[in-house]
Amino acid sequence: KYGITLDQTTATSYLNSSTTEIYDADGTLDSYDNNIIGIGQDNGSELNQKISKSVNSGSILILANDQDFTSANQDVGRTSLGDGNFALTGHNGAGISFSSTYNGNANNRMDRIWAFDTTGAPGSVYVAIPNTVSFSGVPSVVISADTTFDSSDTIVTLTDDGTYYWAVLTPGDGAFMSFVDVGRNTPPTHSNPILTSELGTDT
Repeated sequence: KYGITLDQTTATSYLNSSTTEIYDADGTLDSYDNNIIGIGQDNGSELNQKISKSVNSGSILILANDQDFTSANQDVGRTSLGDGNFALTGHNGAGISFSSTYNGNANNRMDRIWAFDTTGAPGSVYVAIPNTVSFSGVPSVVISADTTFDSSDTIVTLTDDGTYYWAVLTPGDGAFMSFVDVGRNTPPTHSNPILTSELGTDT
């Protein structure tokens, strides 16, 4: 709730007020328990989280319900996900250099990978990173059903608003996300288009 990840020295999952697991940090997502953040609504605990960012140093990702990455959570302009709907994500602890592989080409994908755990029907969410992250080509985000990021996945160009690179996504439960420097060894092709429309759930 306050950008503070639960202590993961012993893997600890996140639960809602009815003890339903909403982030499987002690199971399938055990490797993605760094800087866990999330948005969602839980009337049973009077939680209505509309924007989330870890307070930890080195955390770059913002998750929000709206295209607003600076206003307070309680700002009247923000919308809610609805009771019982959650989208949480954590990453693998890797750095933010572009030294990993996308679509078989080296040094064009960020080393850091985020995993999503969704509950209910959170729908579309906004993701943002500071525009100080260094891209040499077209800043993009890729989402996949696995950690082999390639042309079978969907890639979306990030919008630069002068402060943040952002995109609106609809991540499926168990989806993986990373950032790609398109143009650095990844010229767009017919089989690997750069999309600017809303990102759908990977299948």
